[in-house]
Amino acid sequence: MKELKKKVETAILEGLAKDGFKKKGEGTCIRILYENIVQMIGFQFKSHIRGTTTLRMTTGLLYKDIGEIEFQIRGYSRWKYCQPMIGFDVIHVMPDNTRSSWDFSIDDTDIIFEEKIKTVLAAISSYIFPYLERNSTYENLIYELDTNFFWGVGSNLIPMYYYMKGNKEEAFRYIEKAISRMESKIPEEELGEYNKTYRTNLGNDICPLLNCRNLHCYLIFVEQFKAFLNSK
Repeated sequence: MKELKKKVETAILEGLAKDGFKKKGEGTCIRILYENIVQMIGFQFKSHIRGTTTLRMTTGLLYKDIGEIEFQIRGYSRWKYCQPMIGFDVIHVMPDNTRSSWDFSIDDTDIIFEEKIKTVLAAISSYIFPYLERNSTYENLIYELDTNFFWGVGSNLIPMYYYMKGNKEEAFRYIEKAISRMESKIPEEELGEYNKTYRTNLGNDICPLLNCRNLHCYLIFVEQFKAFLNSK
């Protein structure tokens, strides 16, 4: 079904070209605003029946300036791998009971195929574009990163944002908030064991206490963040 998938993706990309989107990597197209904000739309195909394919889409954003700080701290480039800072299946930005996948067949006539492409482009215009535009400001990005859905990622990226804006104090206030939030989700007895045995042993990336692993990884990040600030 490679030919059918390529046909669908090519048609969508042609429709998005007028809006400034270009293909980047496998199954992803992007648009860059102000040489910094990368808006992303991803295409995922699955074939359950011979001669057909089902399209699902993802959407997300990446801020290159925050990503550069992340690279300096962690050595990981979101831009290189086209990984968004916030992103998810398009179903999360669409109303309930709205179509969030699209079926294509090699038996579709040209007219049927074109109509299906139009419905995909209409969904992108109605639901994905507004989401991308809304979160193409720092204020809205930070709000999204601080919500329950994204706060695991935000706990790393938000302190970087505050550092970038010259506010180290706010960066560390947020770190304390993130640590408290993580600790509140750990059973008291397990947290006590972690504090006694593993909290001062951050050189080991692996924590055997299942409920403490997110906290452990975050504390390792905090040490990396502090080392980064001390190097400046």
